[in-house]
Formats: sequence, C-alpha cells, structure tokens
Amino acid sequence: MSDFSNPTANSLSYENRKAMLSLANEMNFFILEDNAYSYFRYEGDKIPLMKSIDSSRVFLLGSFAKSIFPGLRMGYVVAPESAGVISFSARLCKAKSLITVNTPALCQAIVGGLLIENNYSLKQLNQPRVLSYRQKRNHMIECLEREFPVKAGSERSVTWNHPEGGFFINVQLPFTFEYFEMCECARNFKVIVFPTSLFSLTNQAVTQVRLSFSNATESEIKQAIGSLRAYIESRIQ
Repeated sequence: MSDFSNPTANSLSYENRKAMLSLANEMNFFILEDNAYSYFRYEGDKIPLMKSIDSSRVFLLGSFAKSIFPGLRMGYVVAPESAGVISFSARLCKAKSLITVNTPALCQAIVGGLLIENNYSLKQLNQPRVLSYRQKRNHMIECLEREFPVKAGSERSVTWNHPEGGFFINVQLPFTFEYFEMCECARNFKVIVFPTSLFSLTNQAVTQVRLSFSNATESEIKQAIGSLRAYIESRIQ
C-alpha cells in the first residue's frame, strides 16, 4: 500500500517507490500496489503511484468500497503492461470467470452510473468525505495531544504519527499491546484498540496500536481517547 497503508497510514516516498521498482526489475518479481486509500489525501502533494512510474512490474489494485460505499464490495485490477511482459489480462479474466462467474450486474451498474455522472472520476464525488475525514483526523490528534500532554522536562510516553491521509493513526505505547491487551482494554474500558502486531507475520510492532477515525463521530473519538488514556494509566501506575 504505497499511500496511507493499513495499519500505520504511512506512505512510501517517491524515492522508495523508485527503489522498489528497481529491485523488482533486478530480482524479477511483480508488485501488487493496493490503491484503496489514495483518494483520501488531506494535505501534501500527491506522490505518483508505482504503476504510473513503471507499469511493467506493477499490478494496480483498487476498490470502490472506500470511494463509493462499503457494501458495494467491488474493485478492479490493472495488470502489468509493457513490451516483453507476459500478458496477464487474459489470464486474470479466465481465473475470475472460474472463481466468481461474474461480478453482480447491479454493482457494475452502480459504479458505471456514478462514473458517467461524475465525468469518469470519483475525486469530486469523494470531496465531502475527504473534508469530513480530515476534520476527524485533526480532532483525534487534538484529543491525543490533550490527553497525553508533554510534561515539563520530559518527553511524551505515548507518541503518534500525523498521516497526510487515510483512515488511521499509528500510536506508540510504552508497553507491549497485543491480543490479550486488546481484549482487556475493550472489556474493562469499553474501547477497541487494534494491535499493529496482528498485521505482522513476524510479530513486530508489539508496542504499537492502530486508531481508526473514519466511522466515528467527534464525540465518540473524544470518549474513546479518554478511555484509552485511562487504560494506559492503569497499566503504567
């Protein structure tokens, strides 16, 4: 996920994208570039997708579930394209026809109709959501700053990133937070905080958690961050 990855909301820099493509050419592998969150940039300049830098090594994956509505459950894939590259498009179509027979016609009609109505771009359609999500991201960061202030002569024991887009904020805790701690926090403090380590095949990032703001109101965000602070205080006292 080159833009606003799940769970950290971090993005690959332009230099790192080029380095990844260079490595793919050198080692002869393909890249699956998941483009689910790129519509939701709140600040900063857009970074070119790896697909647009070098199409010969990249499968671009996209989703209409984020940019239209979640229940649609429909996406797309753009296969590698270049002289000398194996043609994947026919293979993908054949594989899909054997696995799913066909994407529901109603879902296709919804996407097609919205694209026609919006000049074949979903950017303007998503602008109200972008503004709403940006406000929620800012509000969650304000709540974190209020609940975990910098104390005189010391640094914050809880830190977080400031993602330029996406749906998540990655928080660094002063202790290990894994599945057991997630259940404990949910049961005793009524807030679900997702361990970043559950996204790792090598059990890394055991002191990091993912906070999601996309489907919460500002009052719910405020309450949730207050509950998280109470849980953290109970652990470090």
